[in-house]
Parts: sequence; structure tokens; C-alpha cells
Amino acid sequence: MRAKRKAKRANSYARNRLSATQGYALLEEAAGALGMTATTFVRRFKQRRIPDPDRPEVLRAVALLPFAR
Repeated sequence: MRAKRKAKRANSYARNRLSATQGYALLEEAAGALGMTATTFVRRFKQRRIPDPDRPEVLRAVALLPFAR
């Protein structure tokens, strides 16, 4: 339980420290490593059209989705 609260607090801290523009820039960089824009990544992710979604590059981009509000 303690780890869950700590993770939630860390996520909240990061969200409050990054602007939407900064979060989007991070997502844009991660999506660029996959050869697409952030907008294309989000669209394909929602449509479940990302090939081999367990790759580290994909997981990095997915982890950044909440920061690109």
C-alpha cells in the first residue's frame, strides 16, 4: 500500500512540474524514436495498431501519455 501511495505522489509531482507543452515534447521525442509523430502515435495506440507493443520504445511512449494532456 505504501508503494502505491508513493508512486501516486511521484506521478502527481511530475505532472505539476511539467507544462502540457513540455509533456507533449517528451511524447513527441519518444514517438519520433518509433518513426512517427506524437499525434500519429496516440491515434494508432487508441486503435490498437502499434506493431509489437511490448517493445521498450513503445512502452516509453505509452508511459508519457498522461503528461501530454
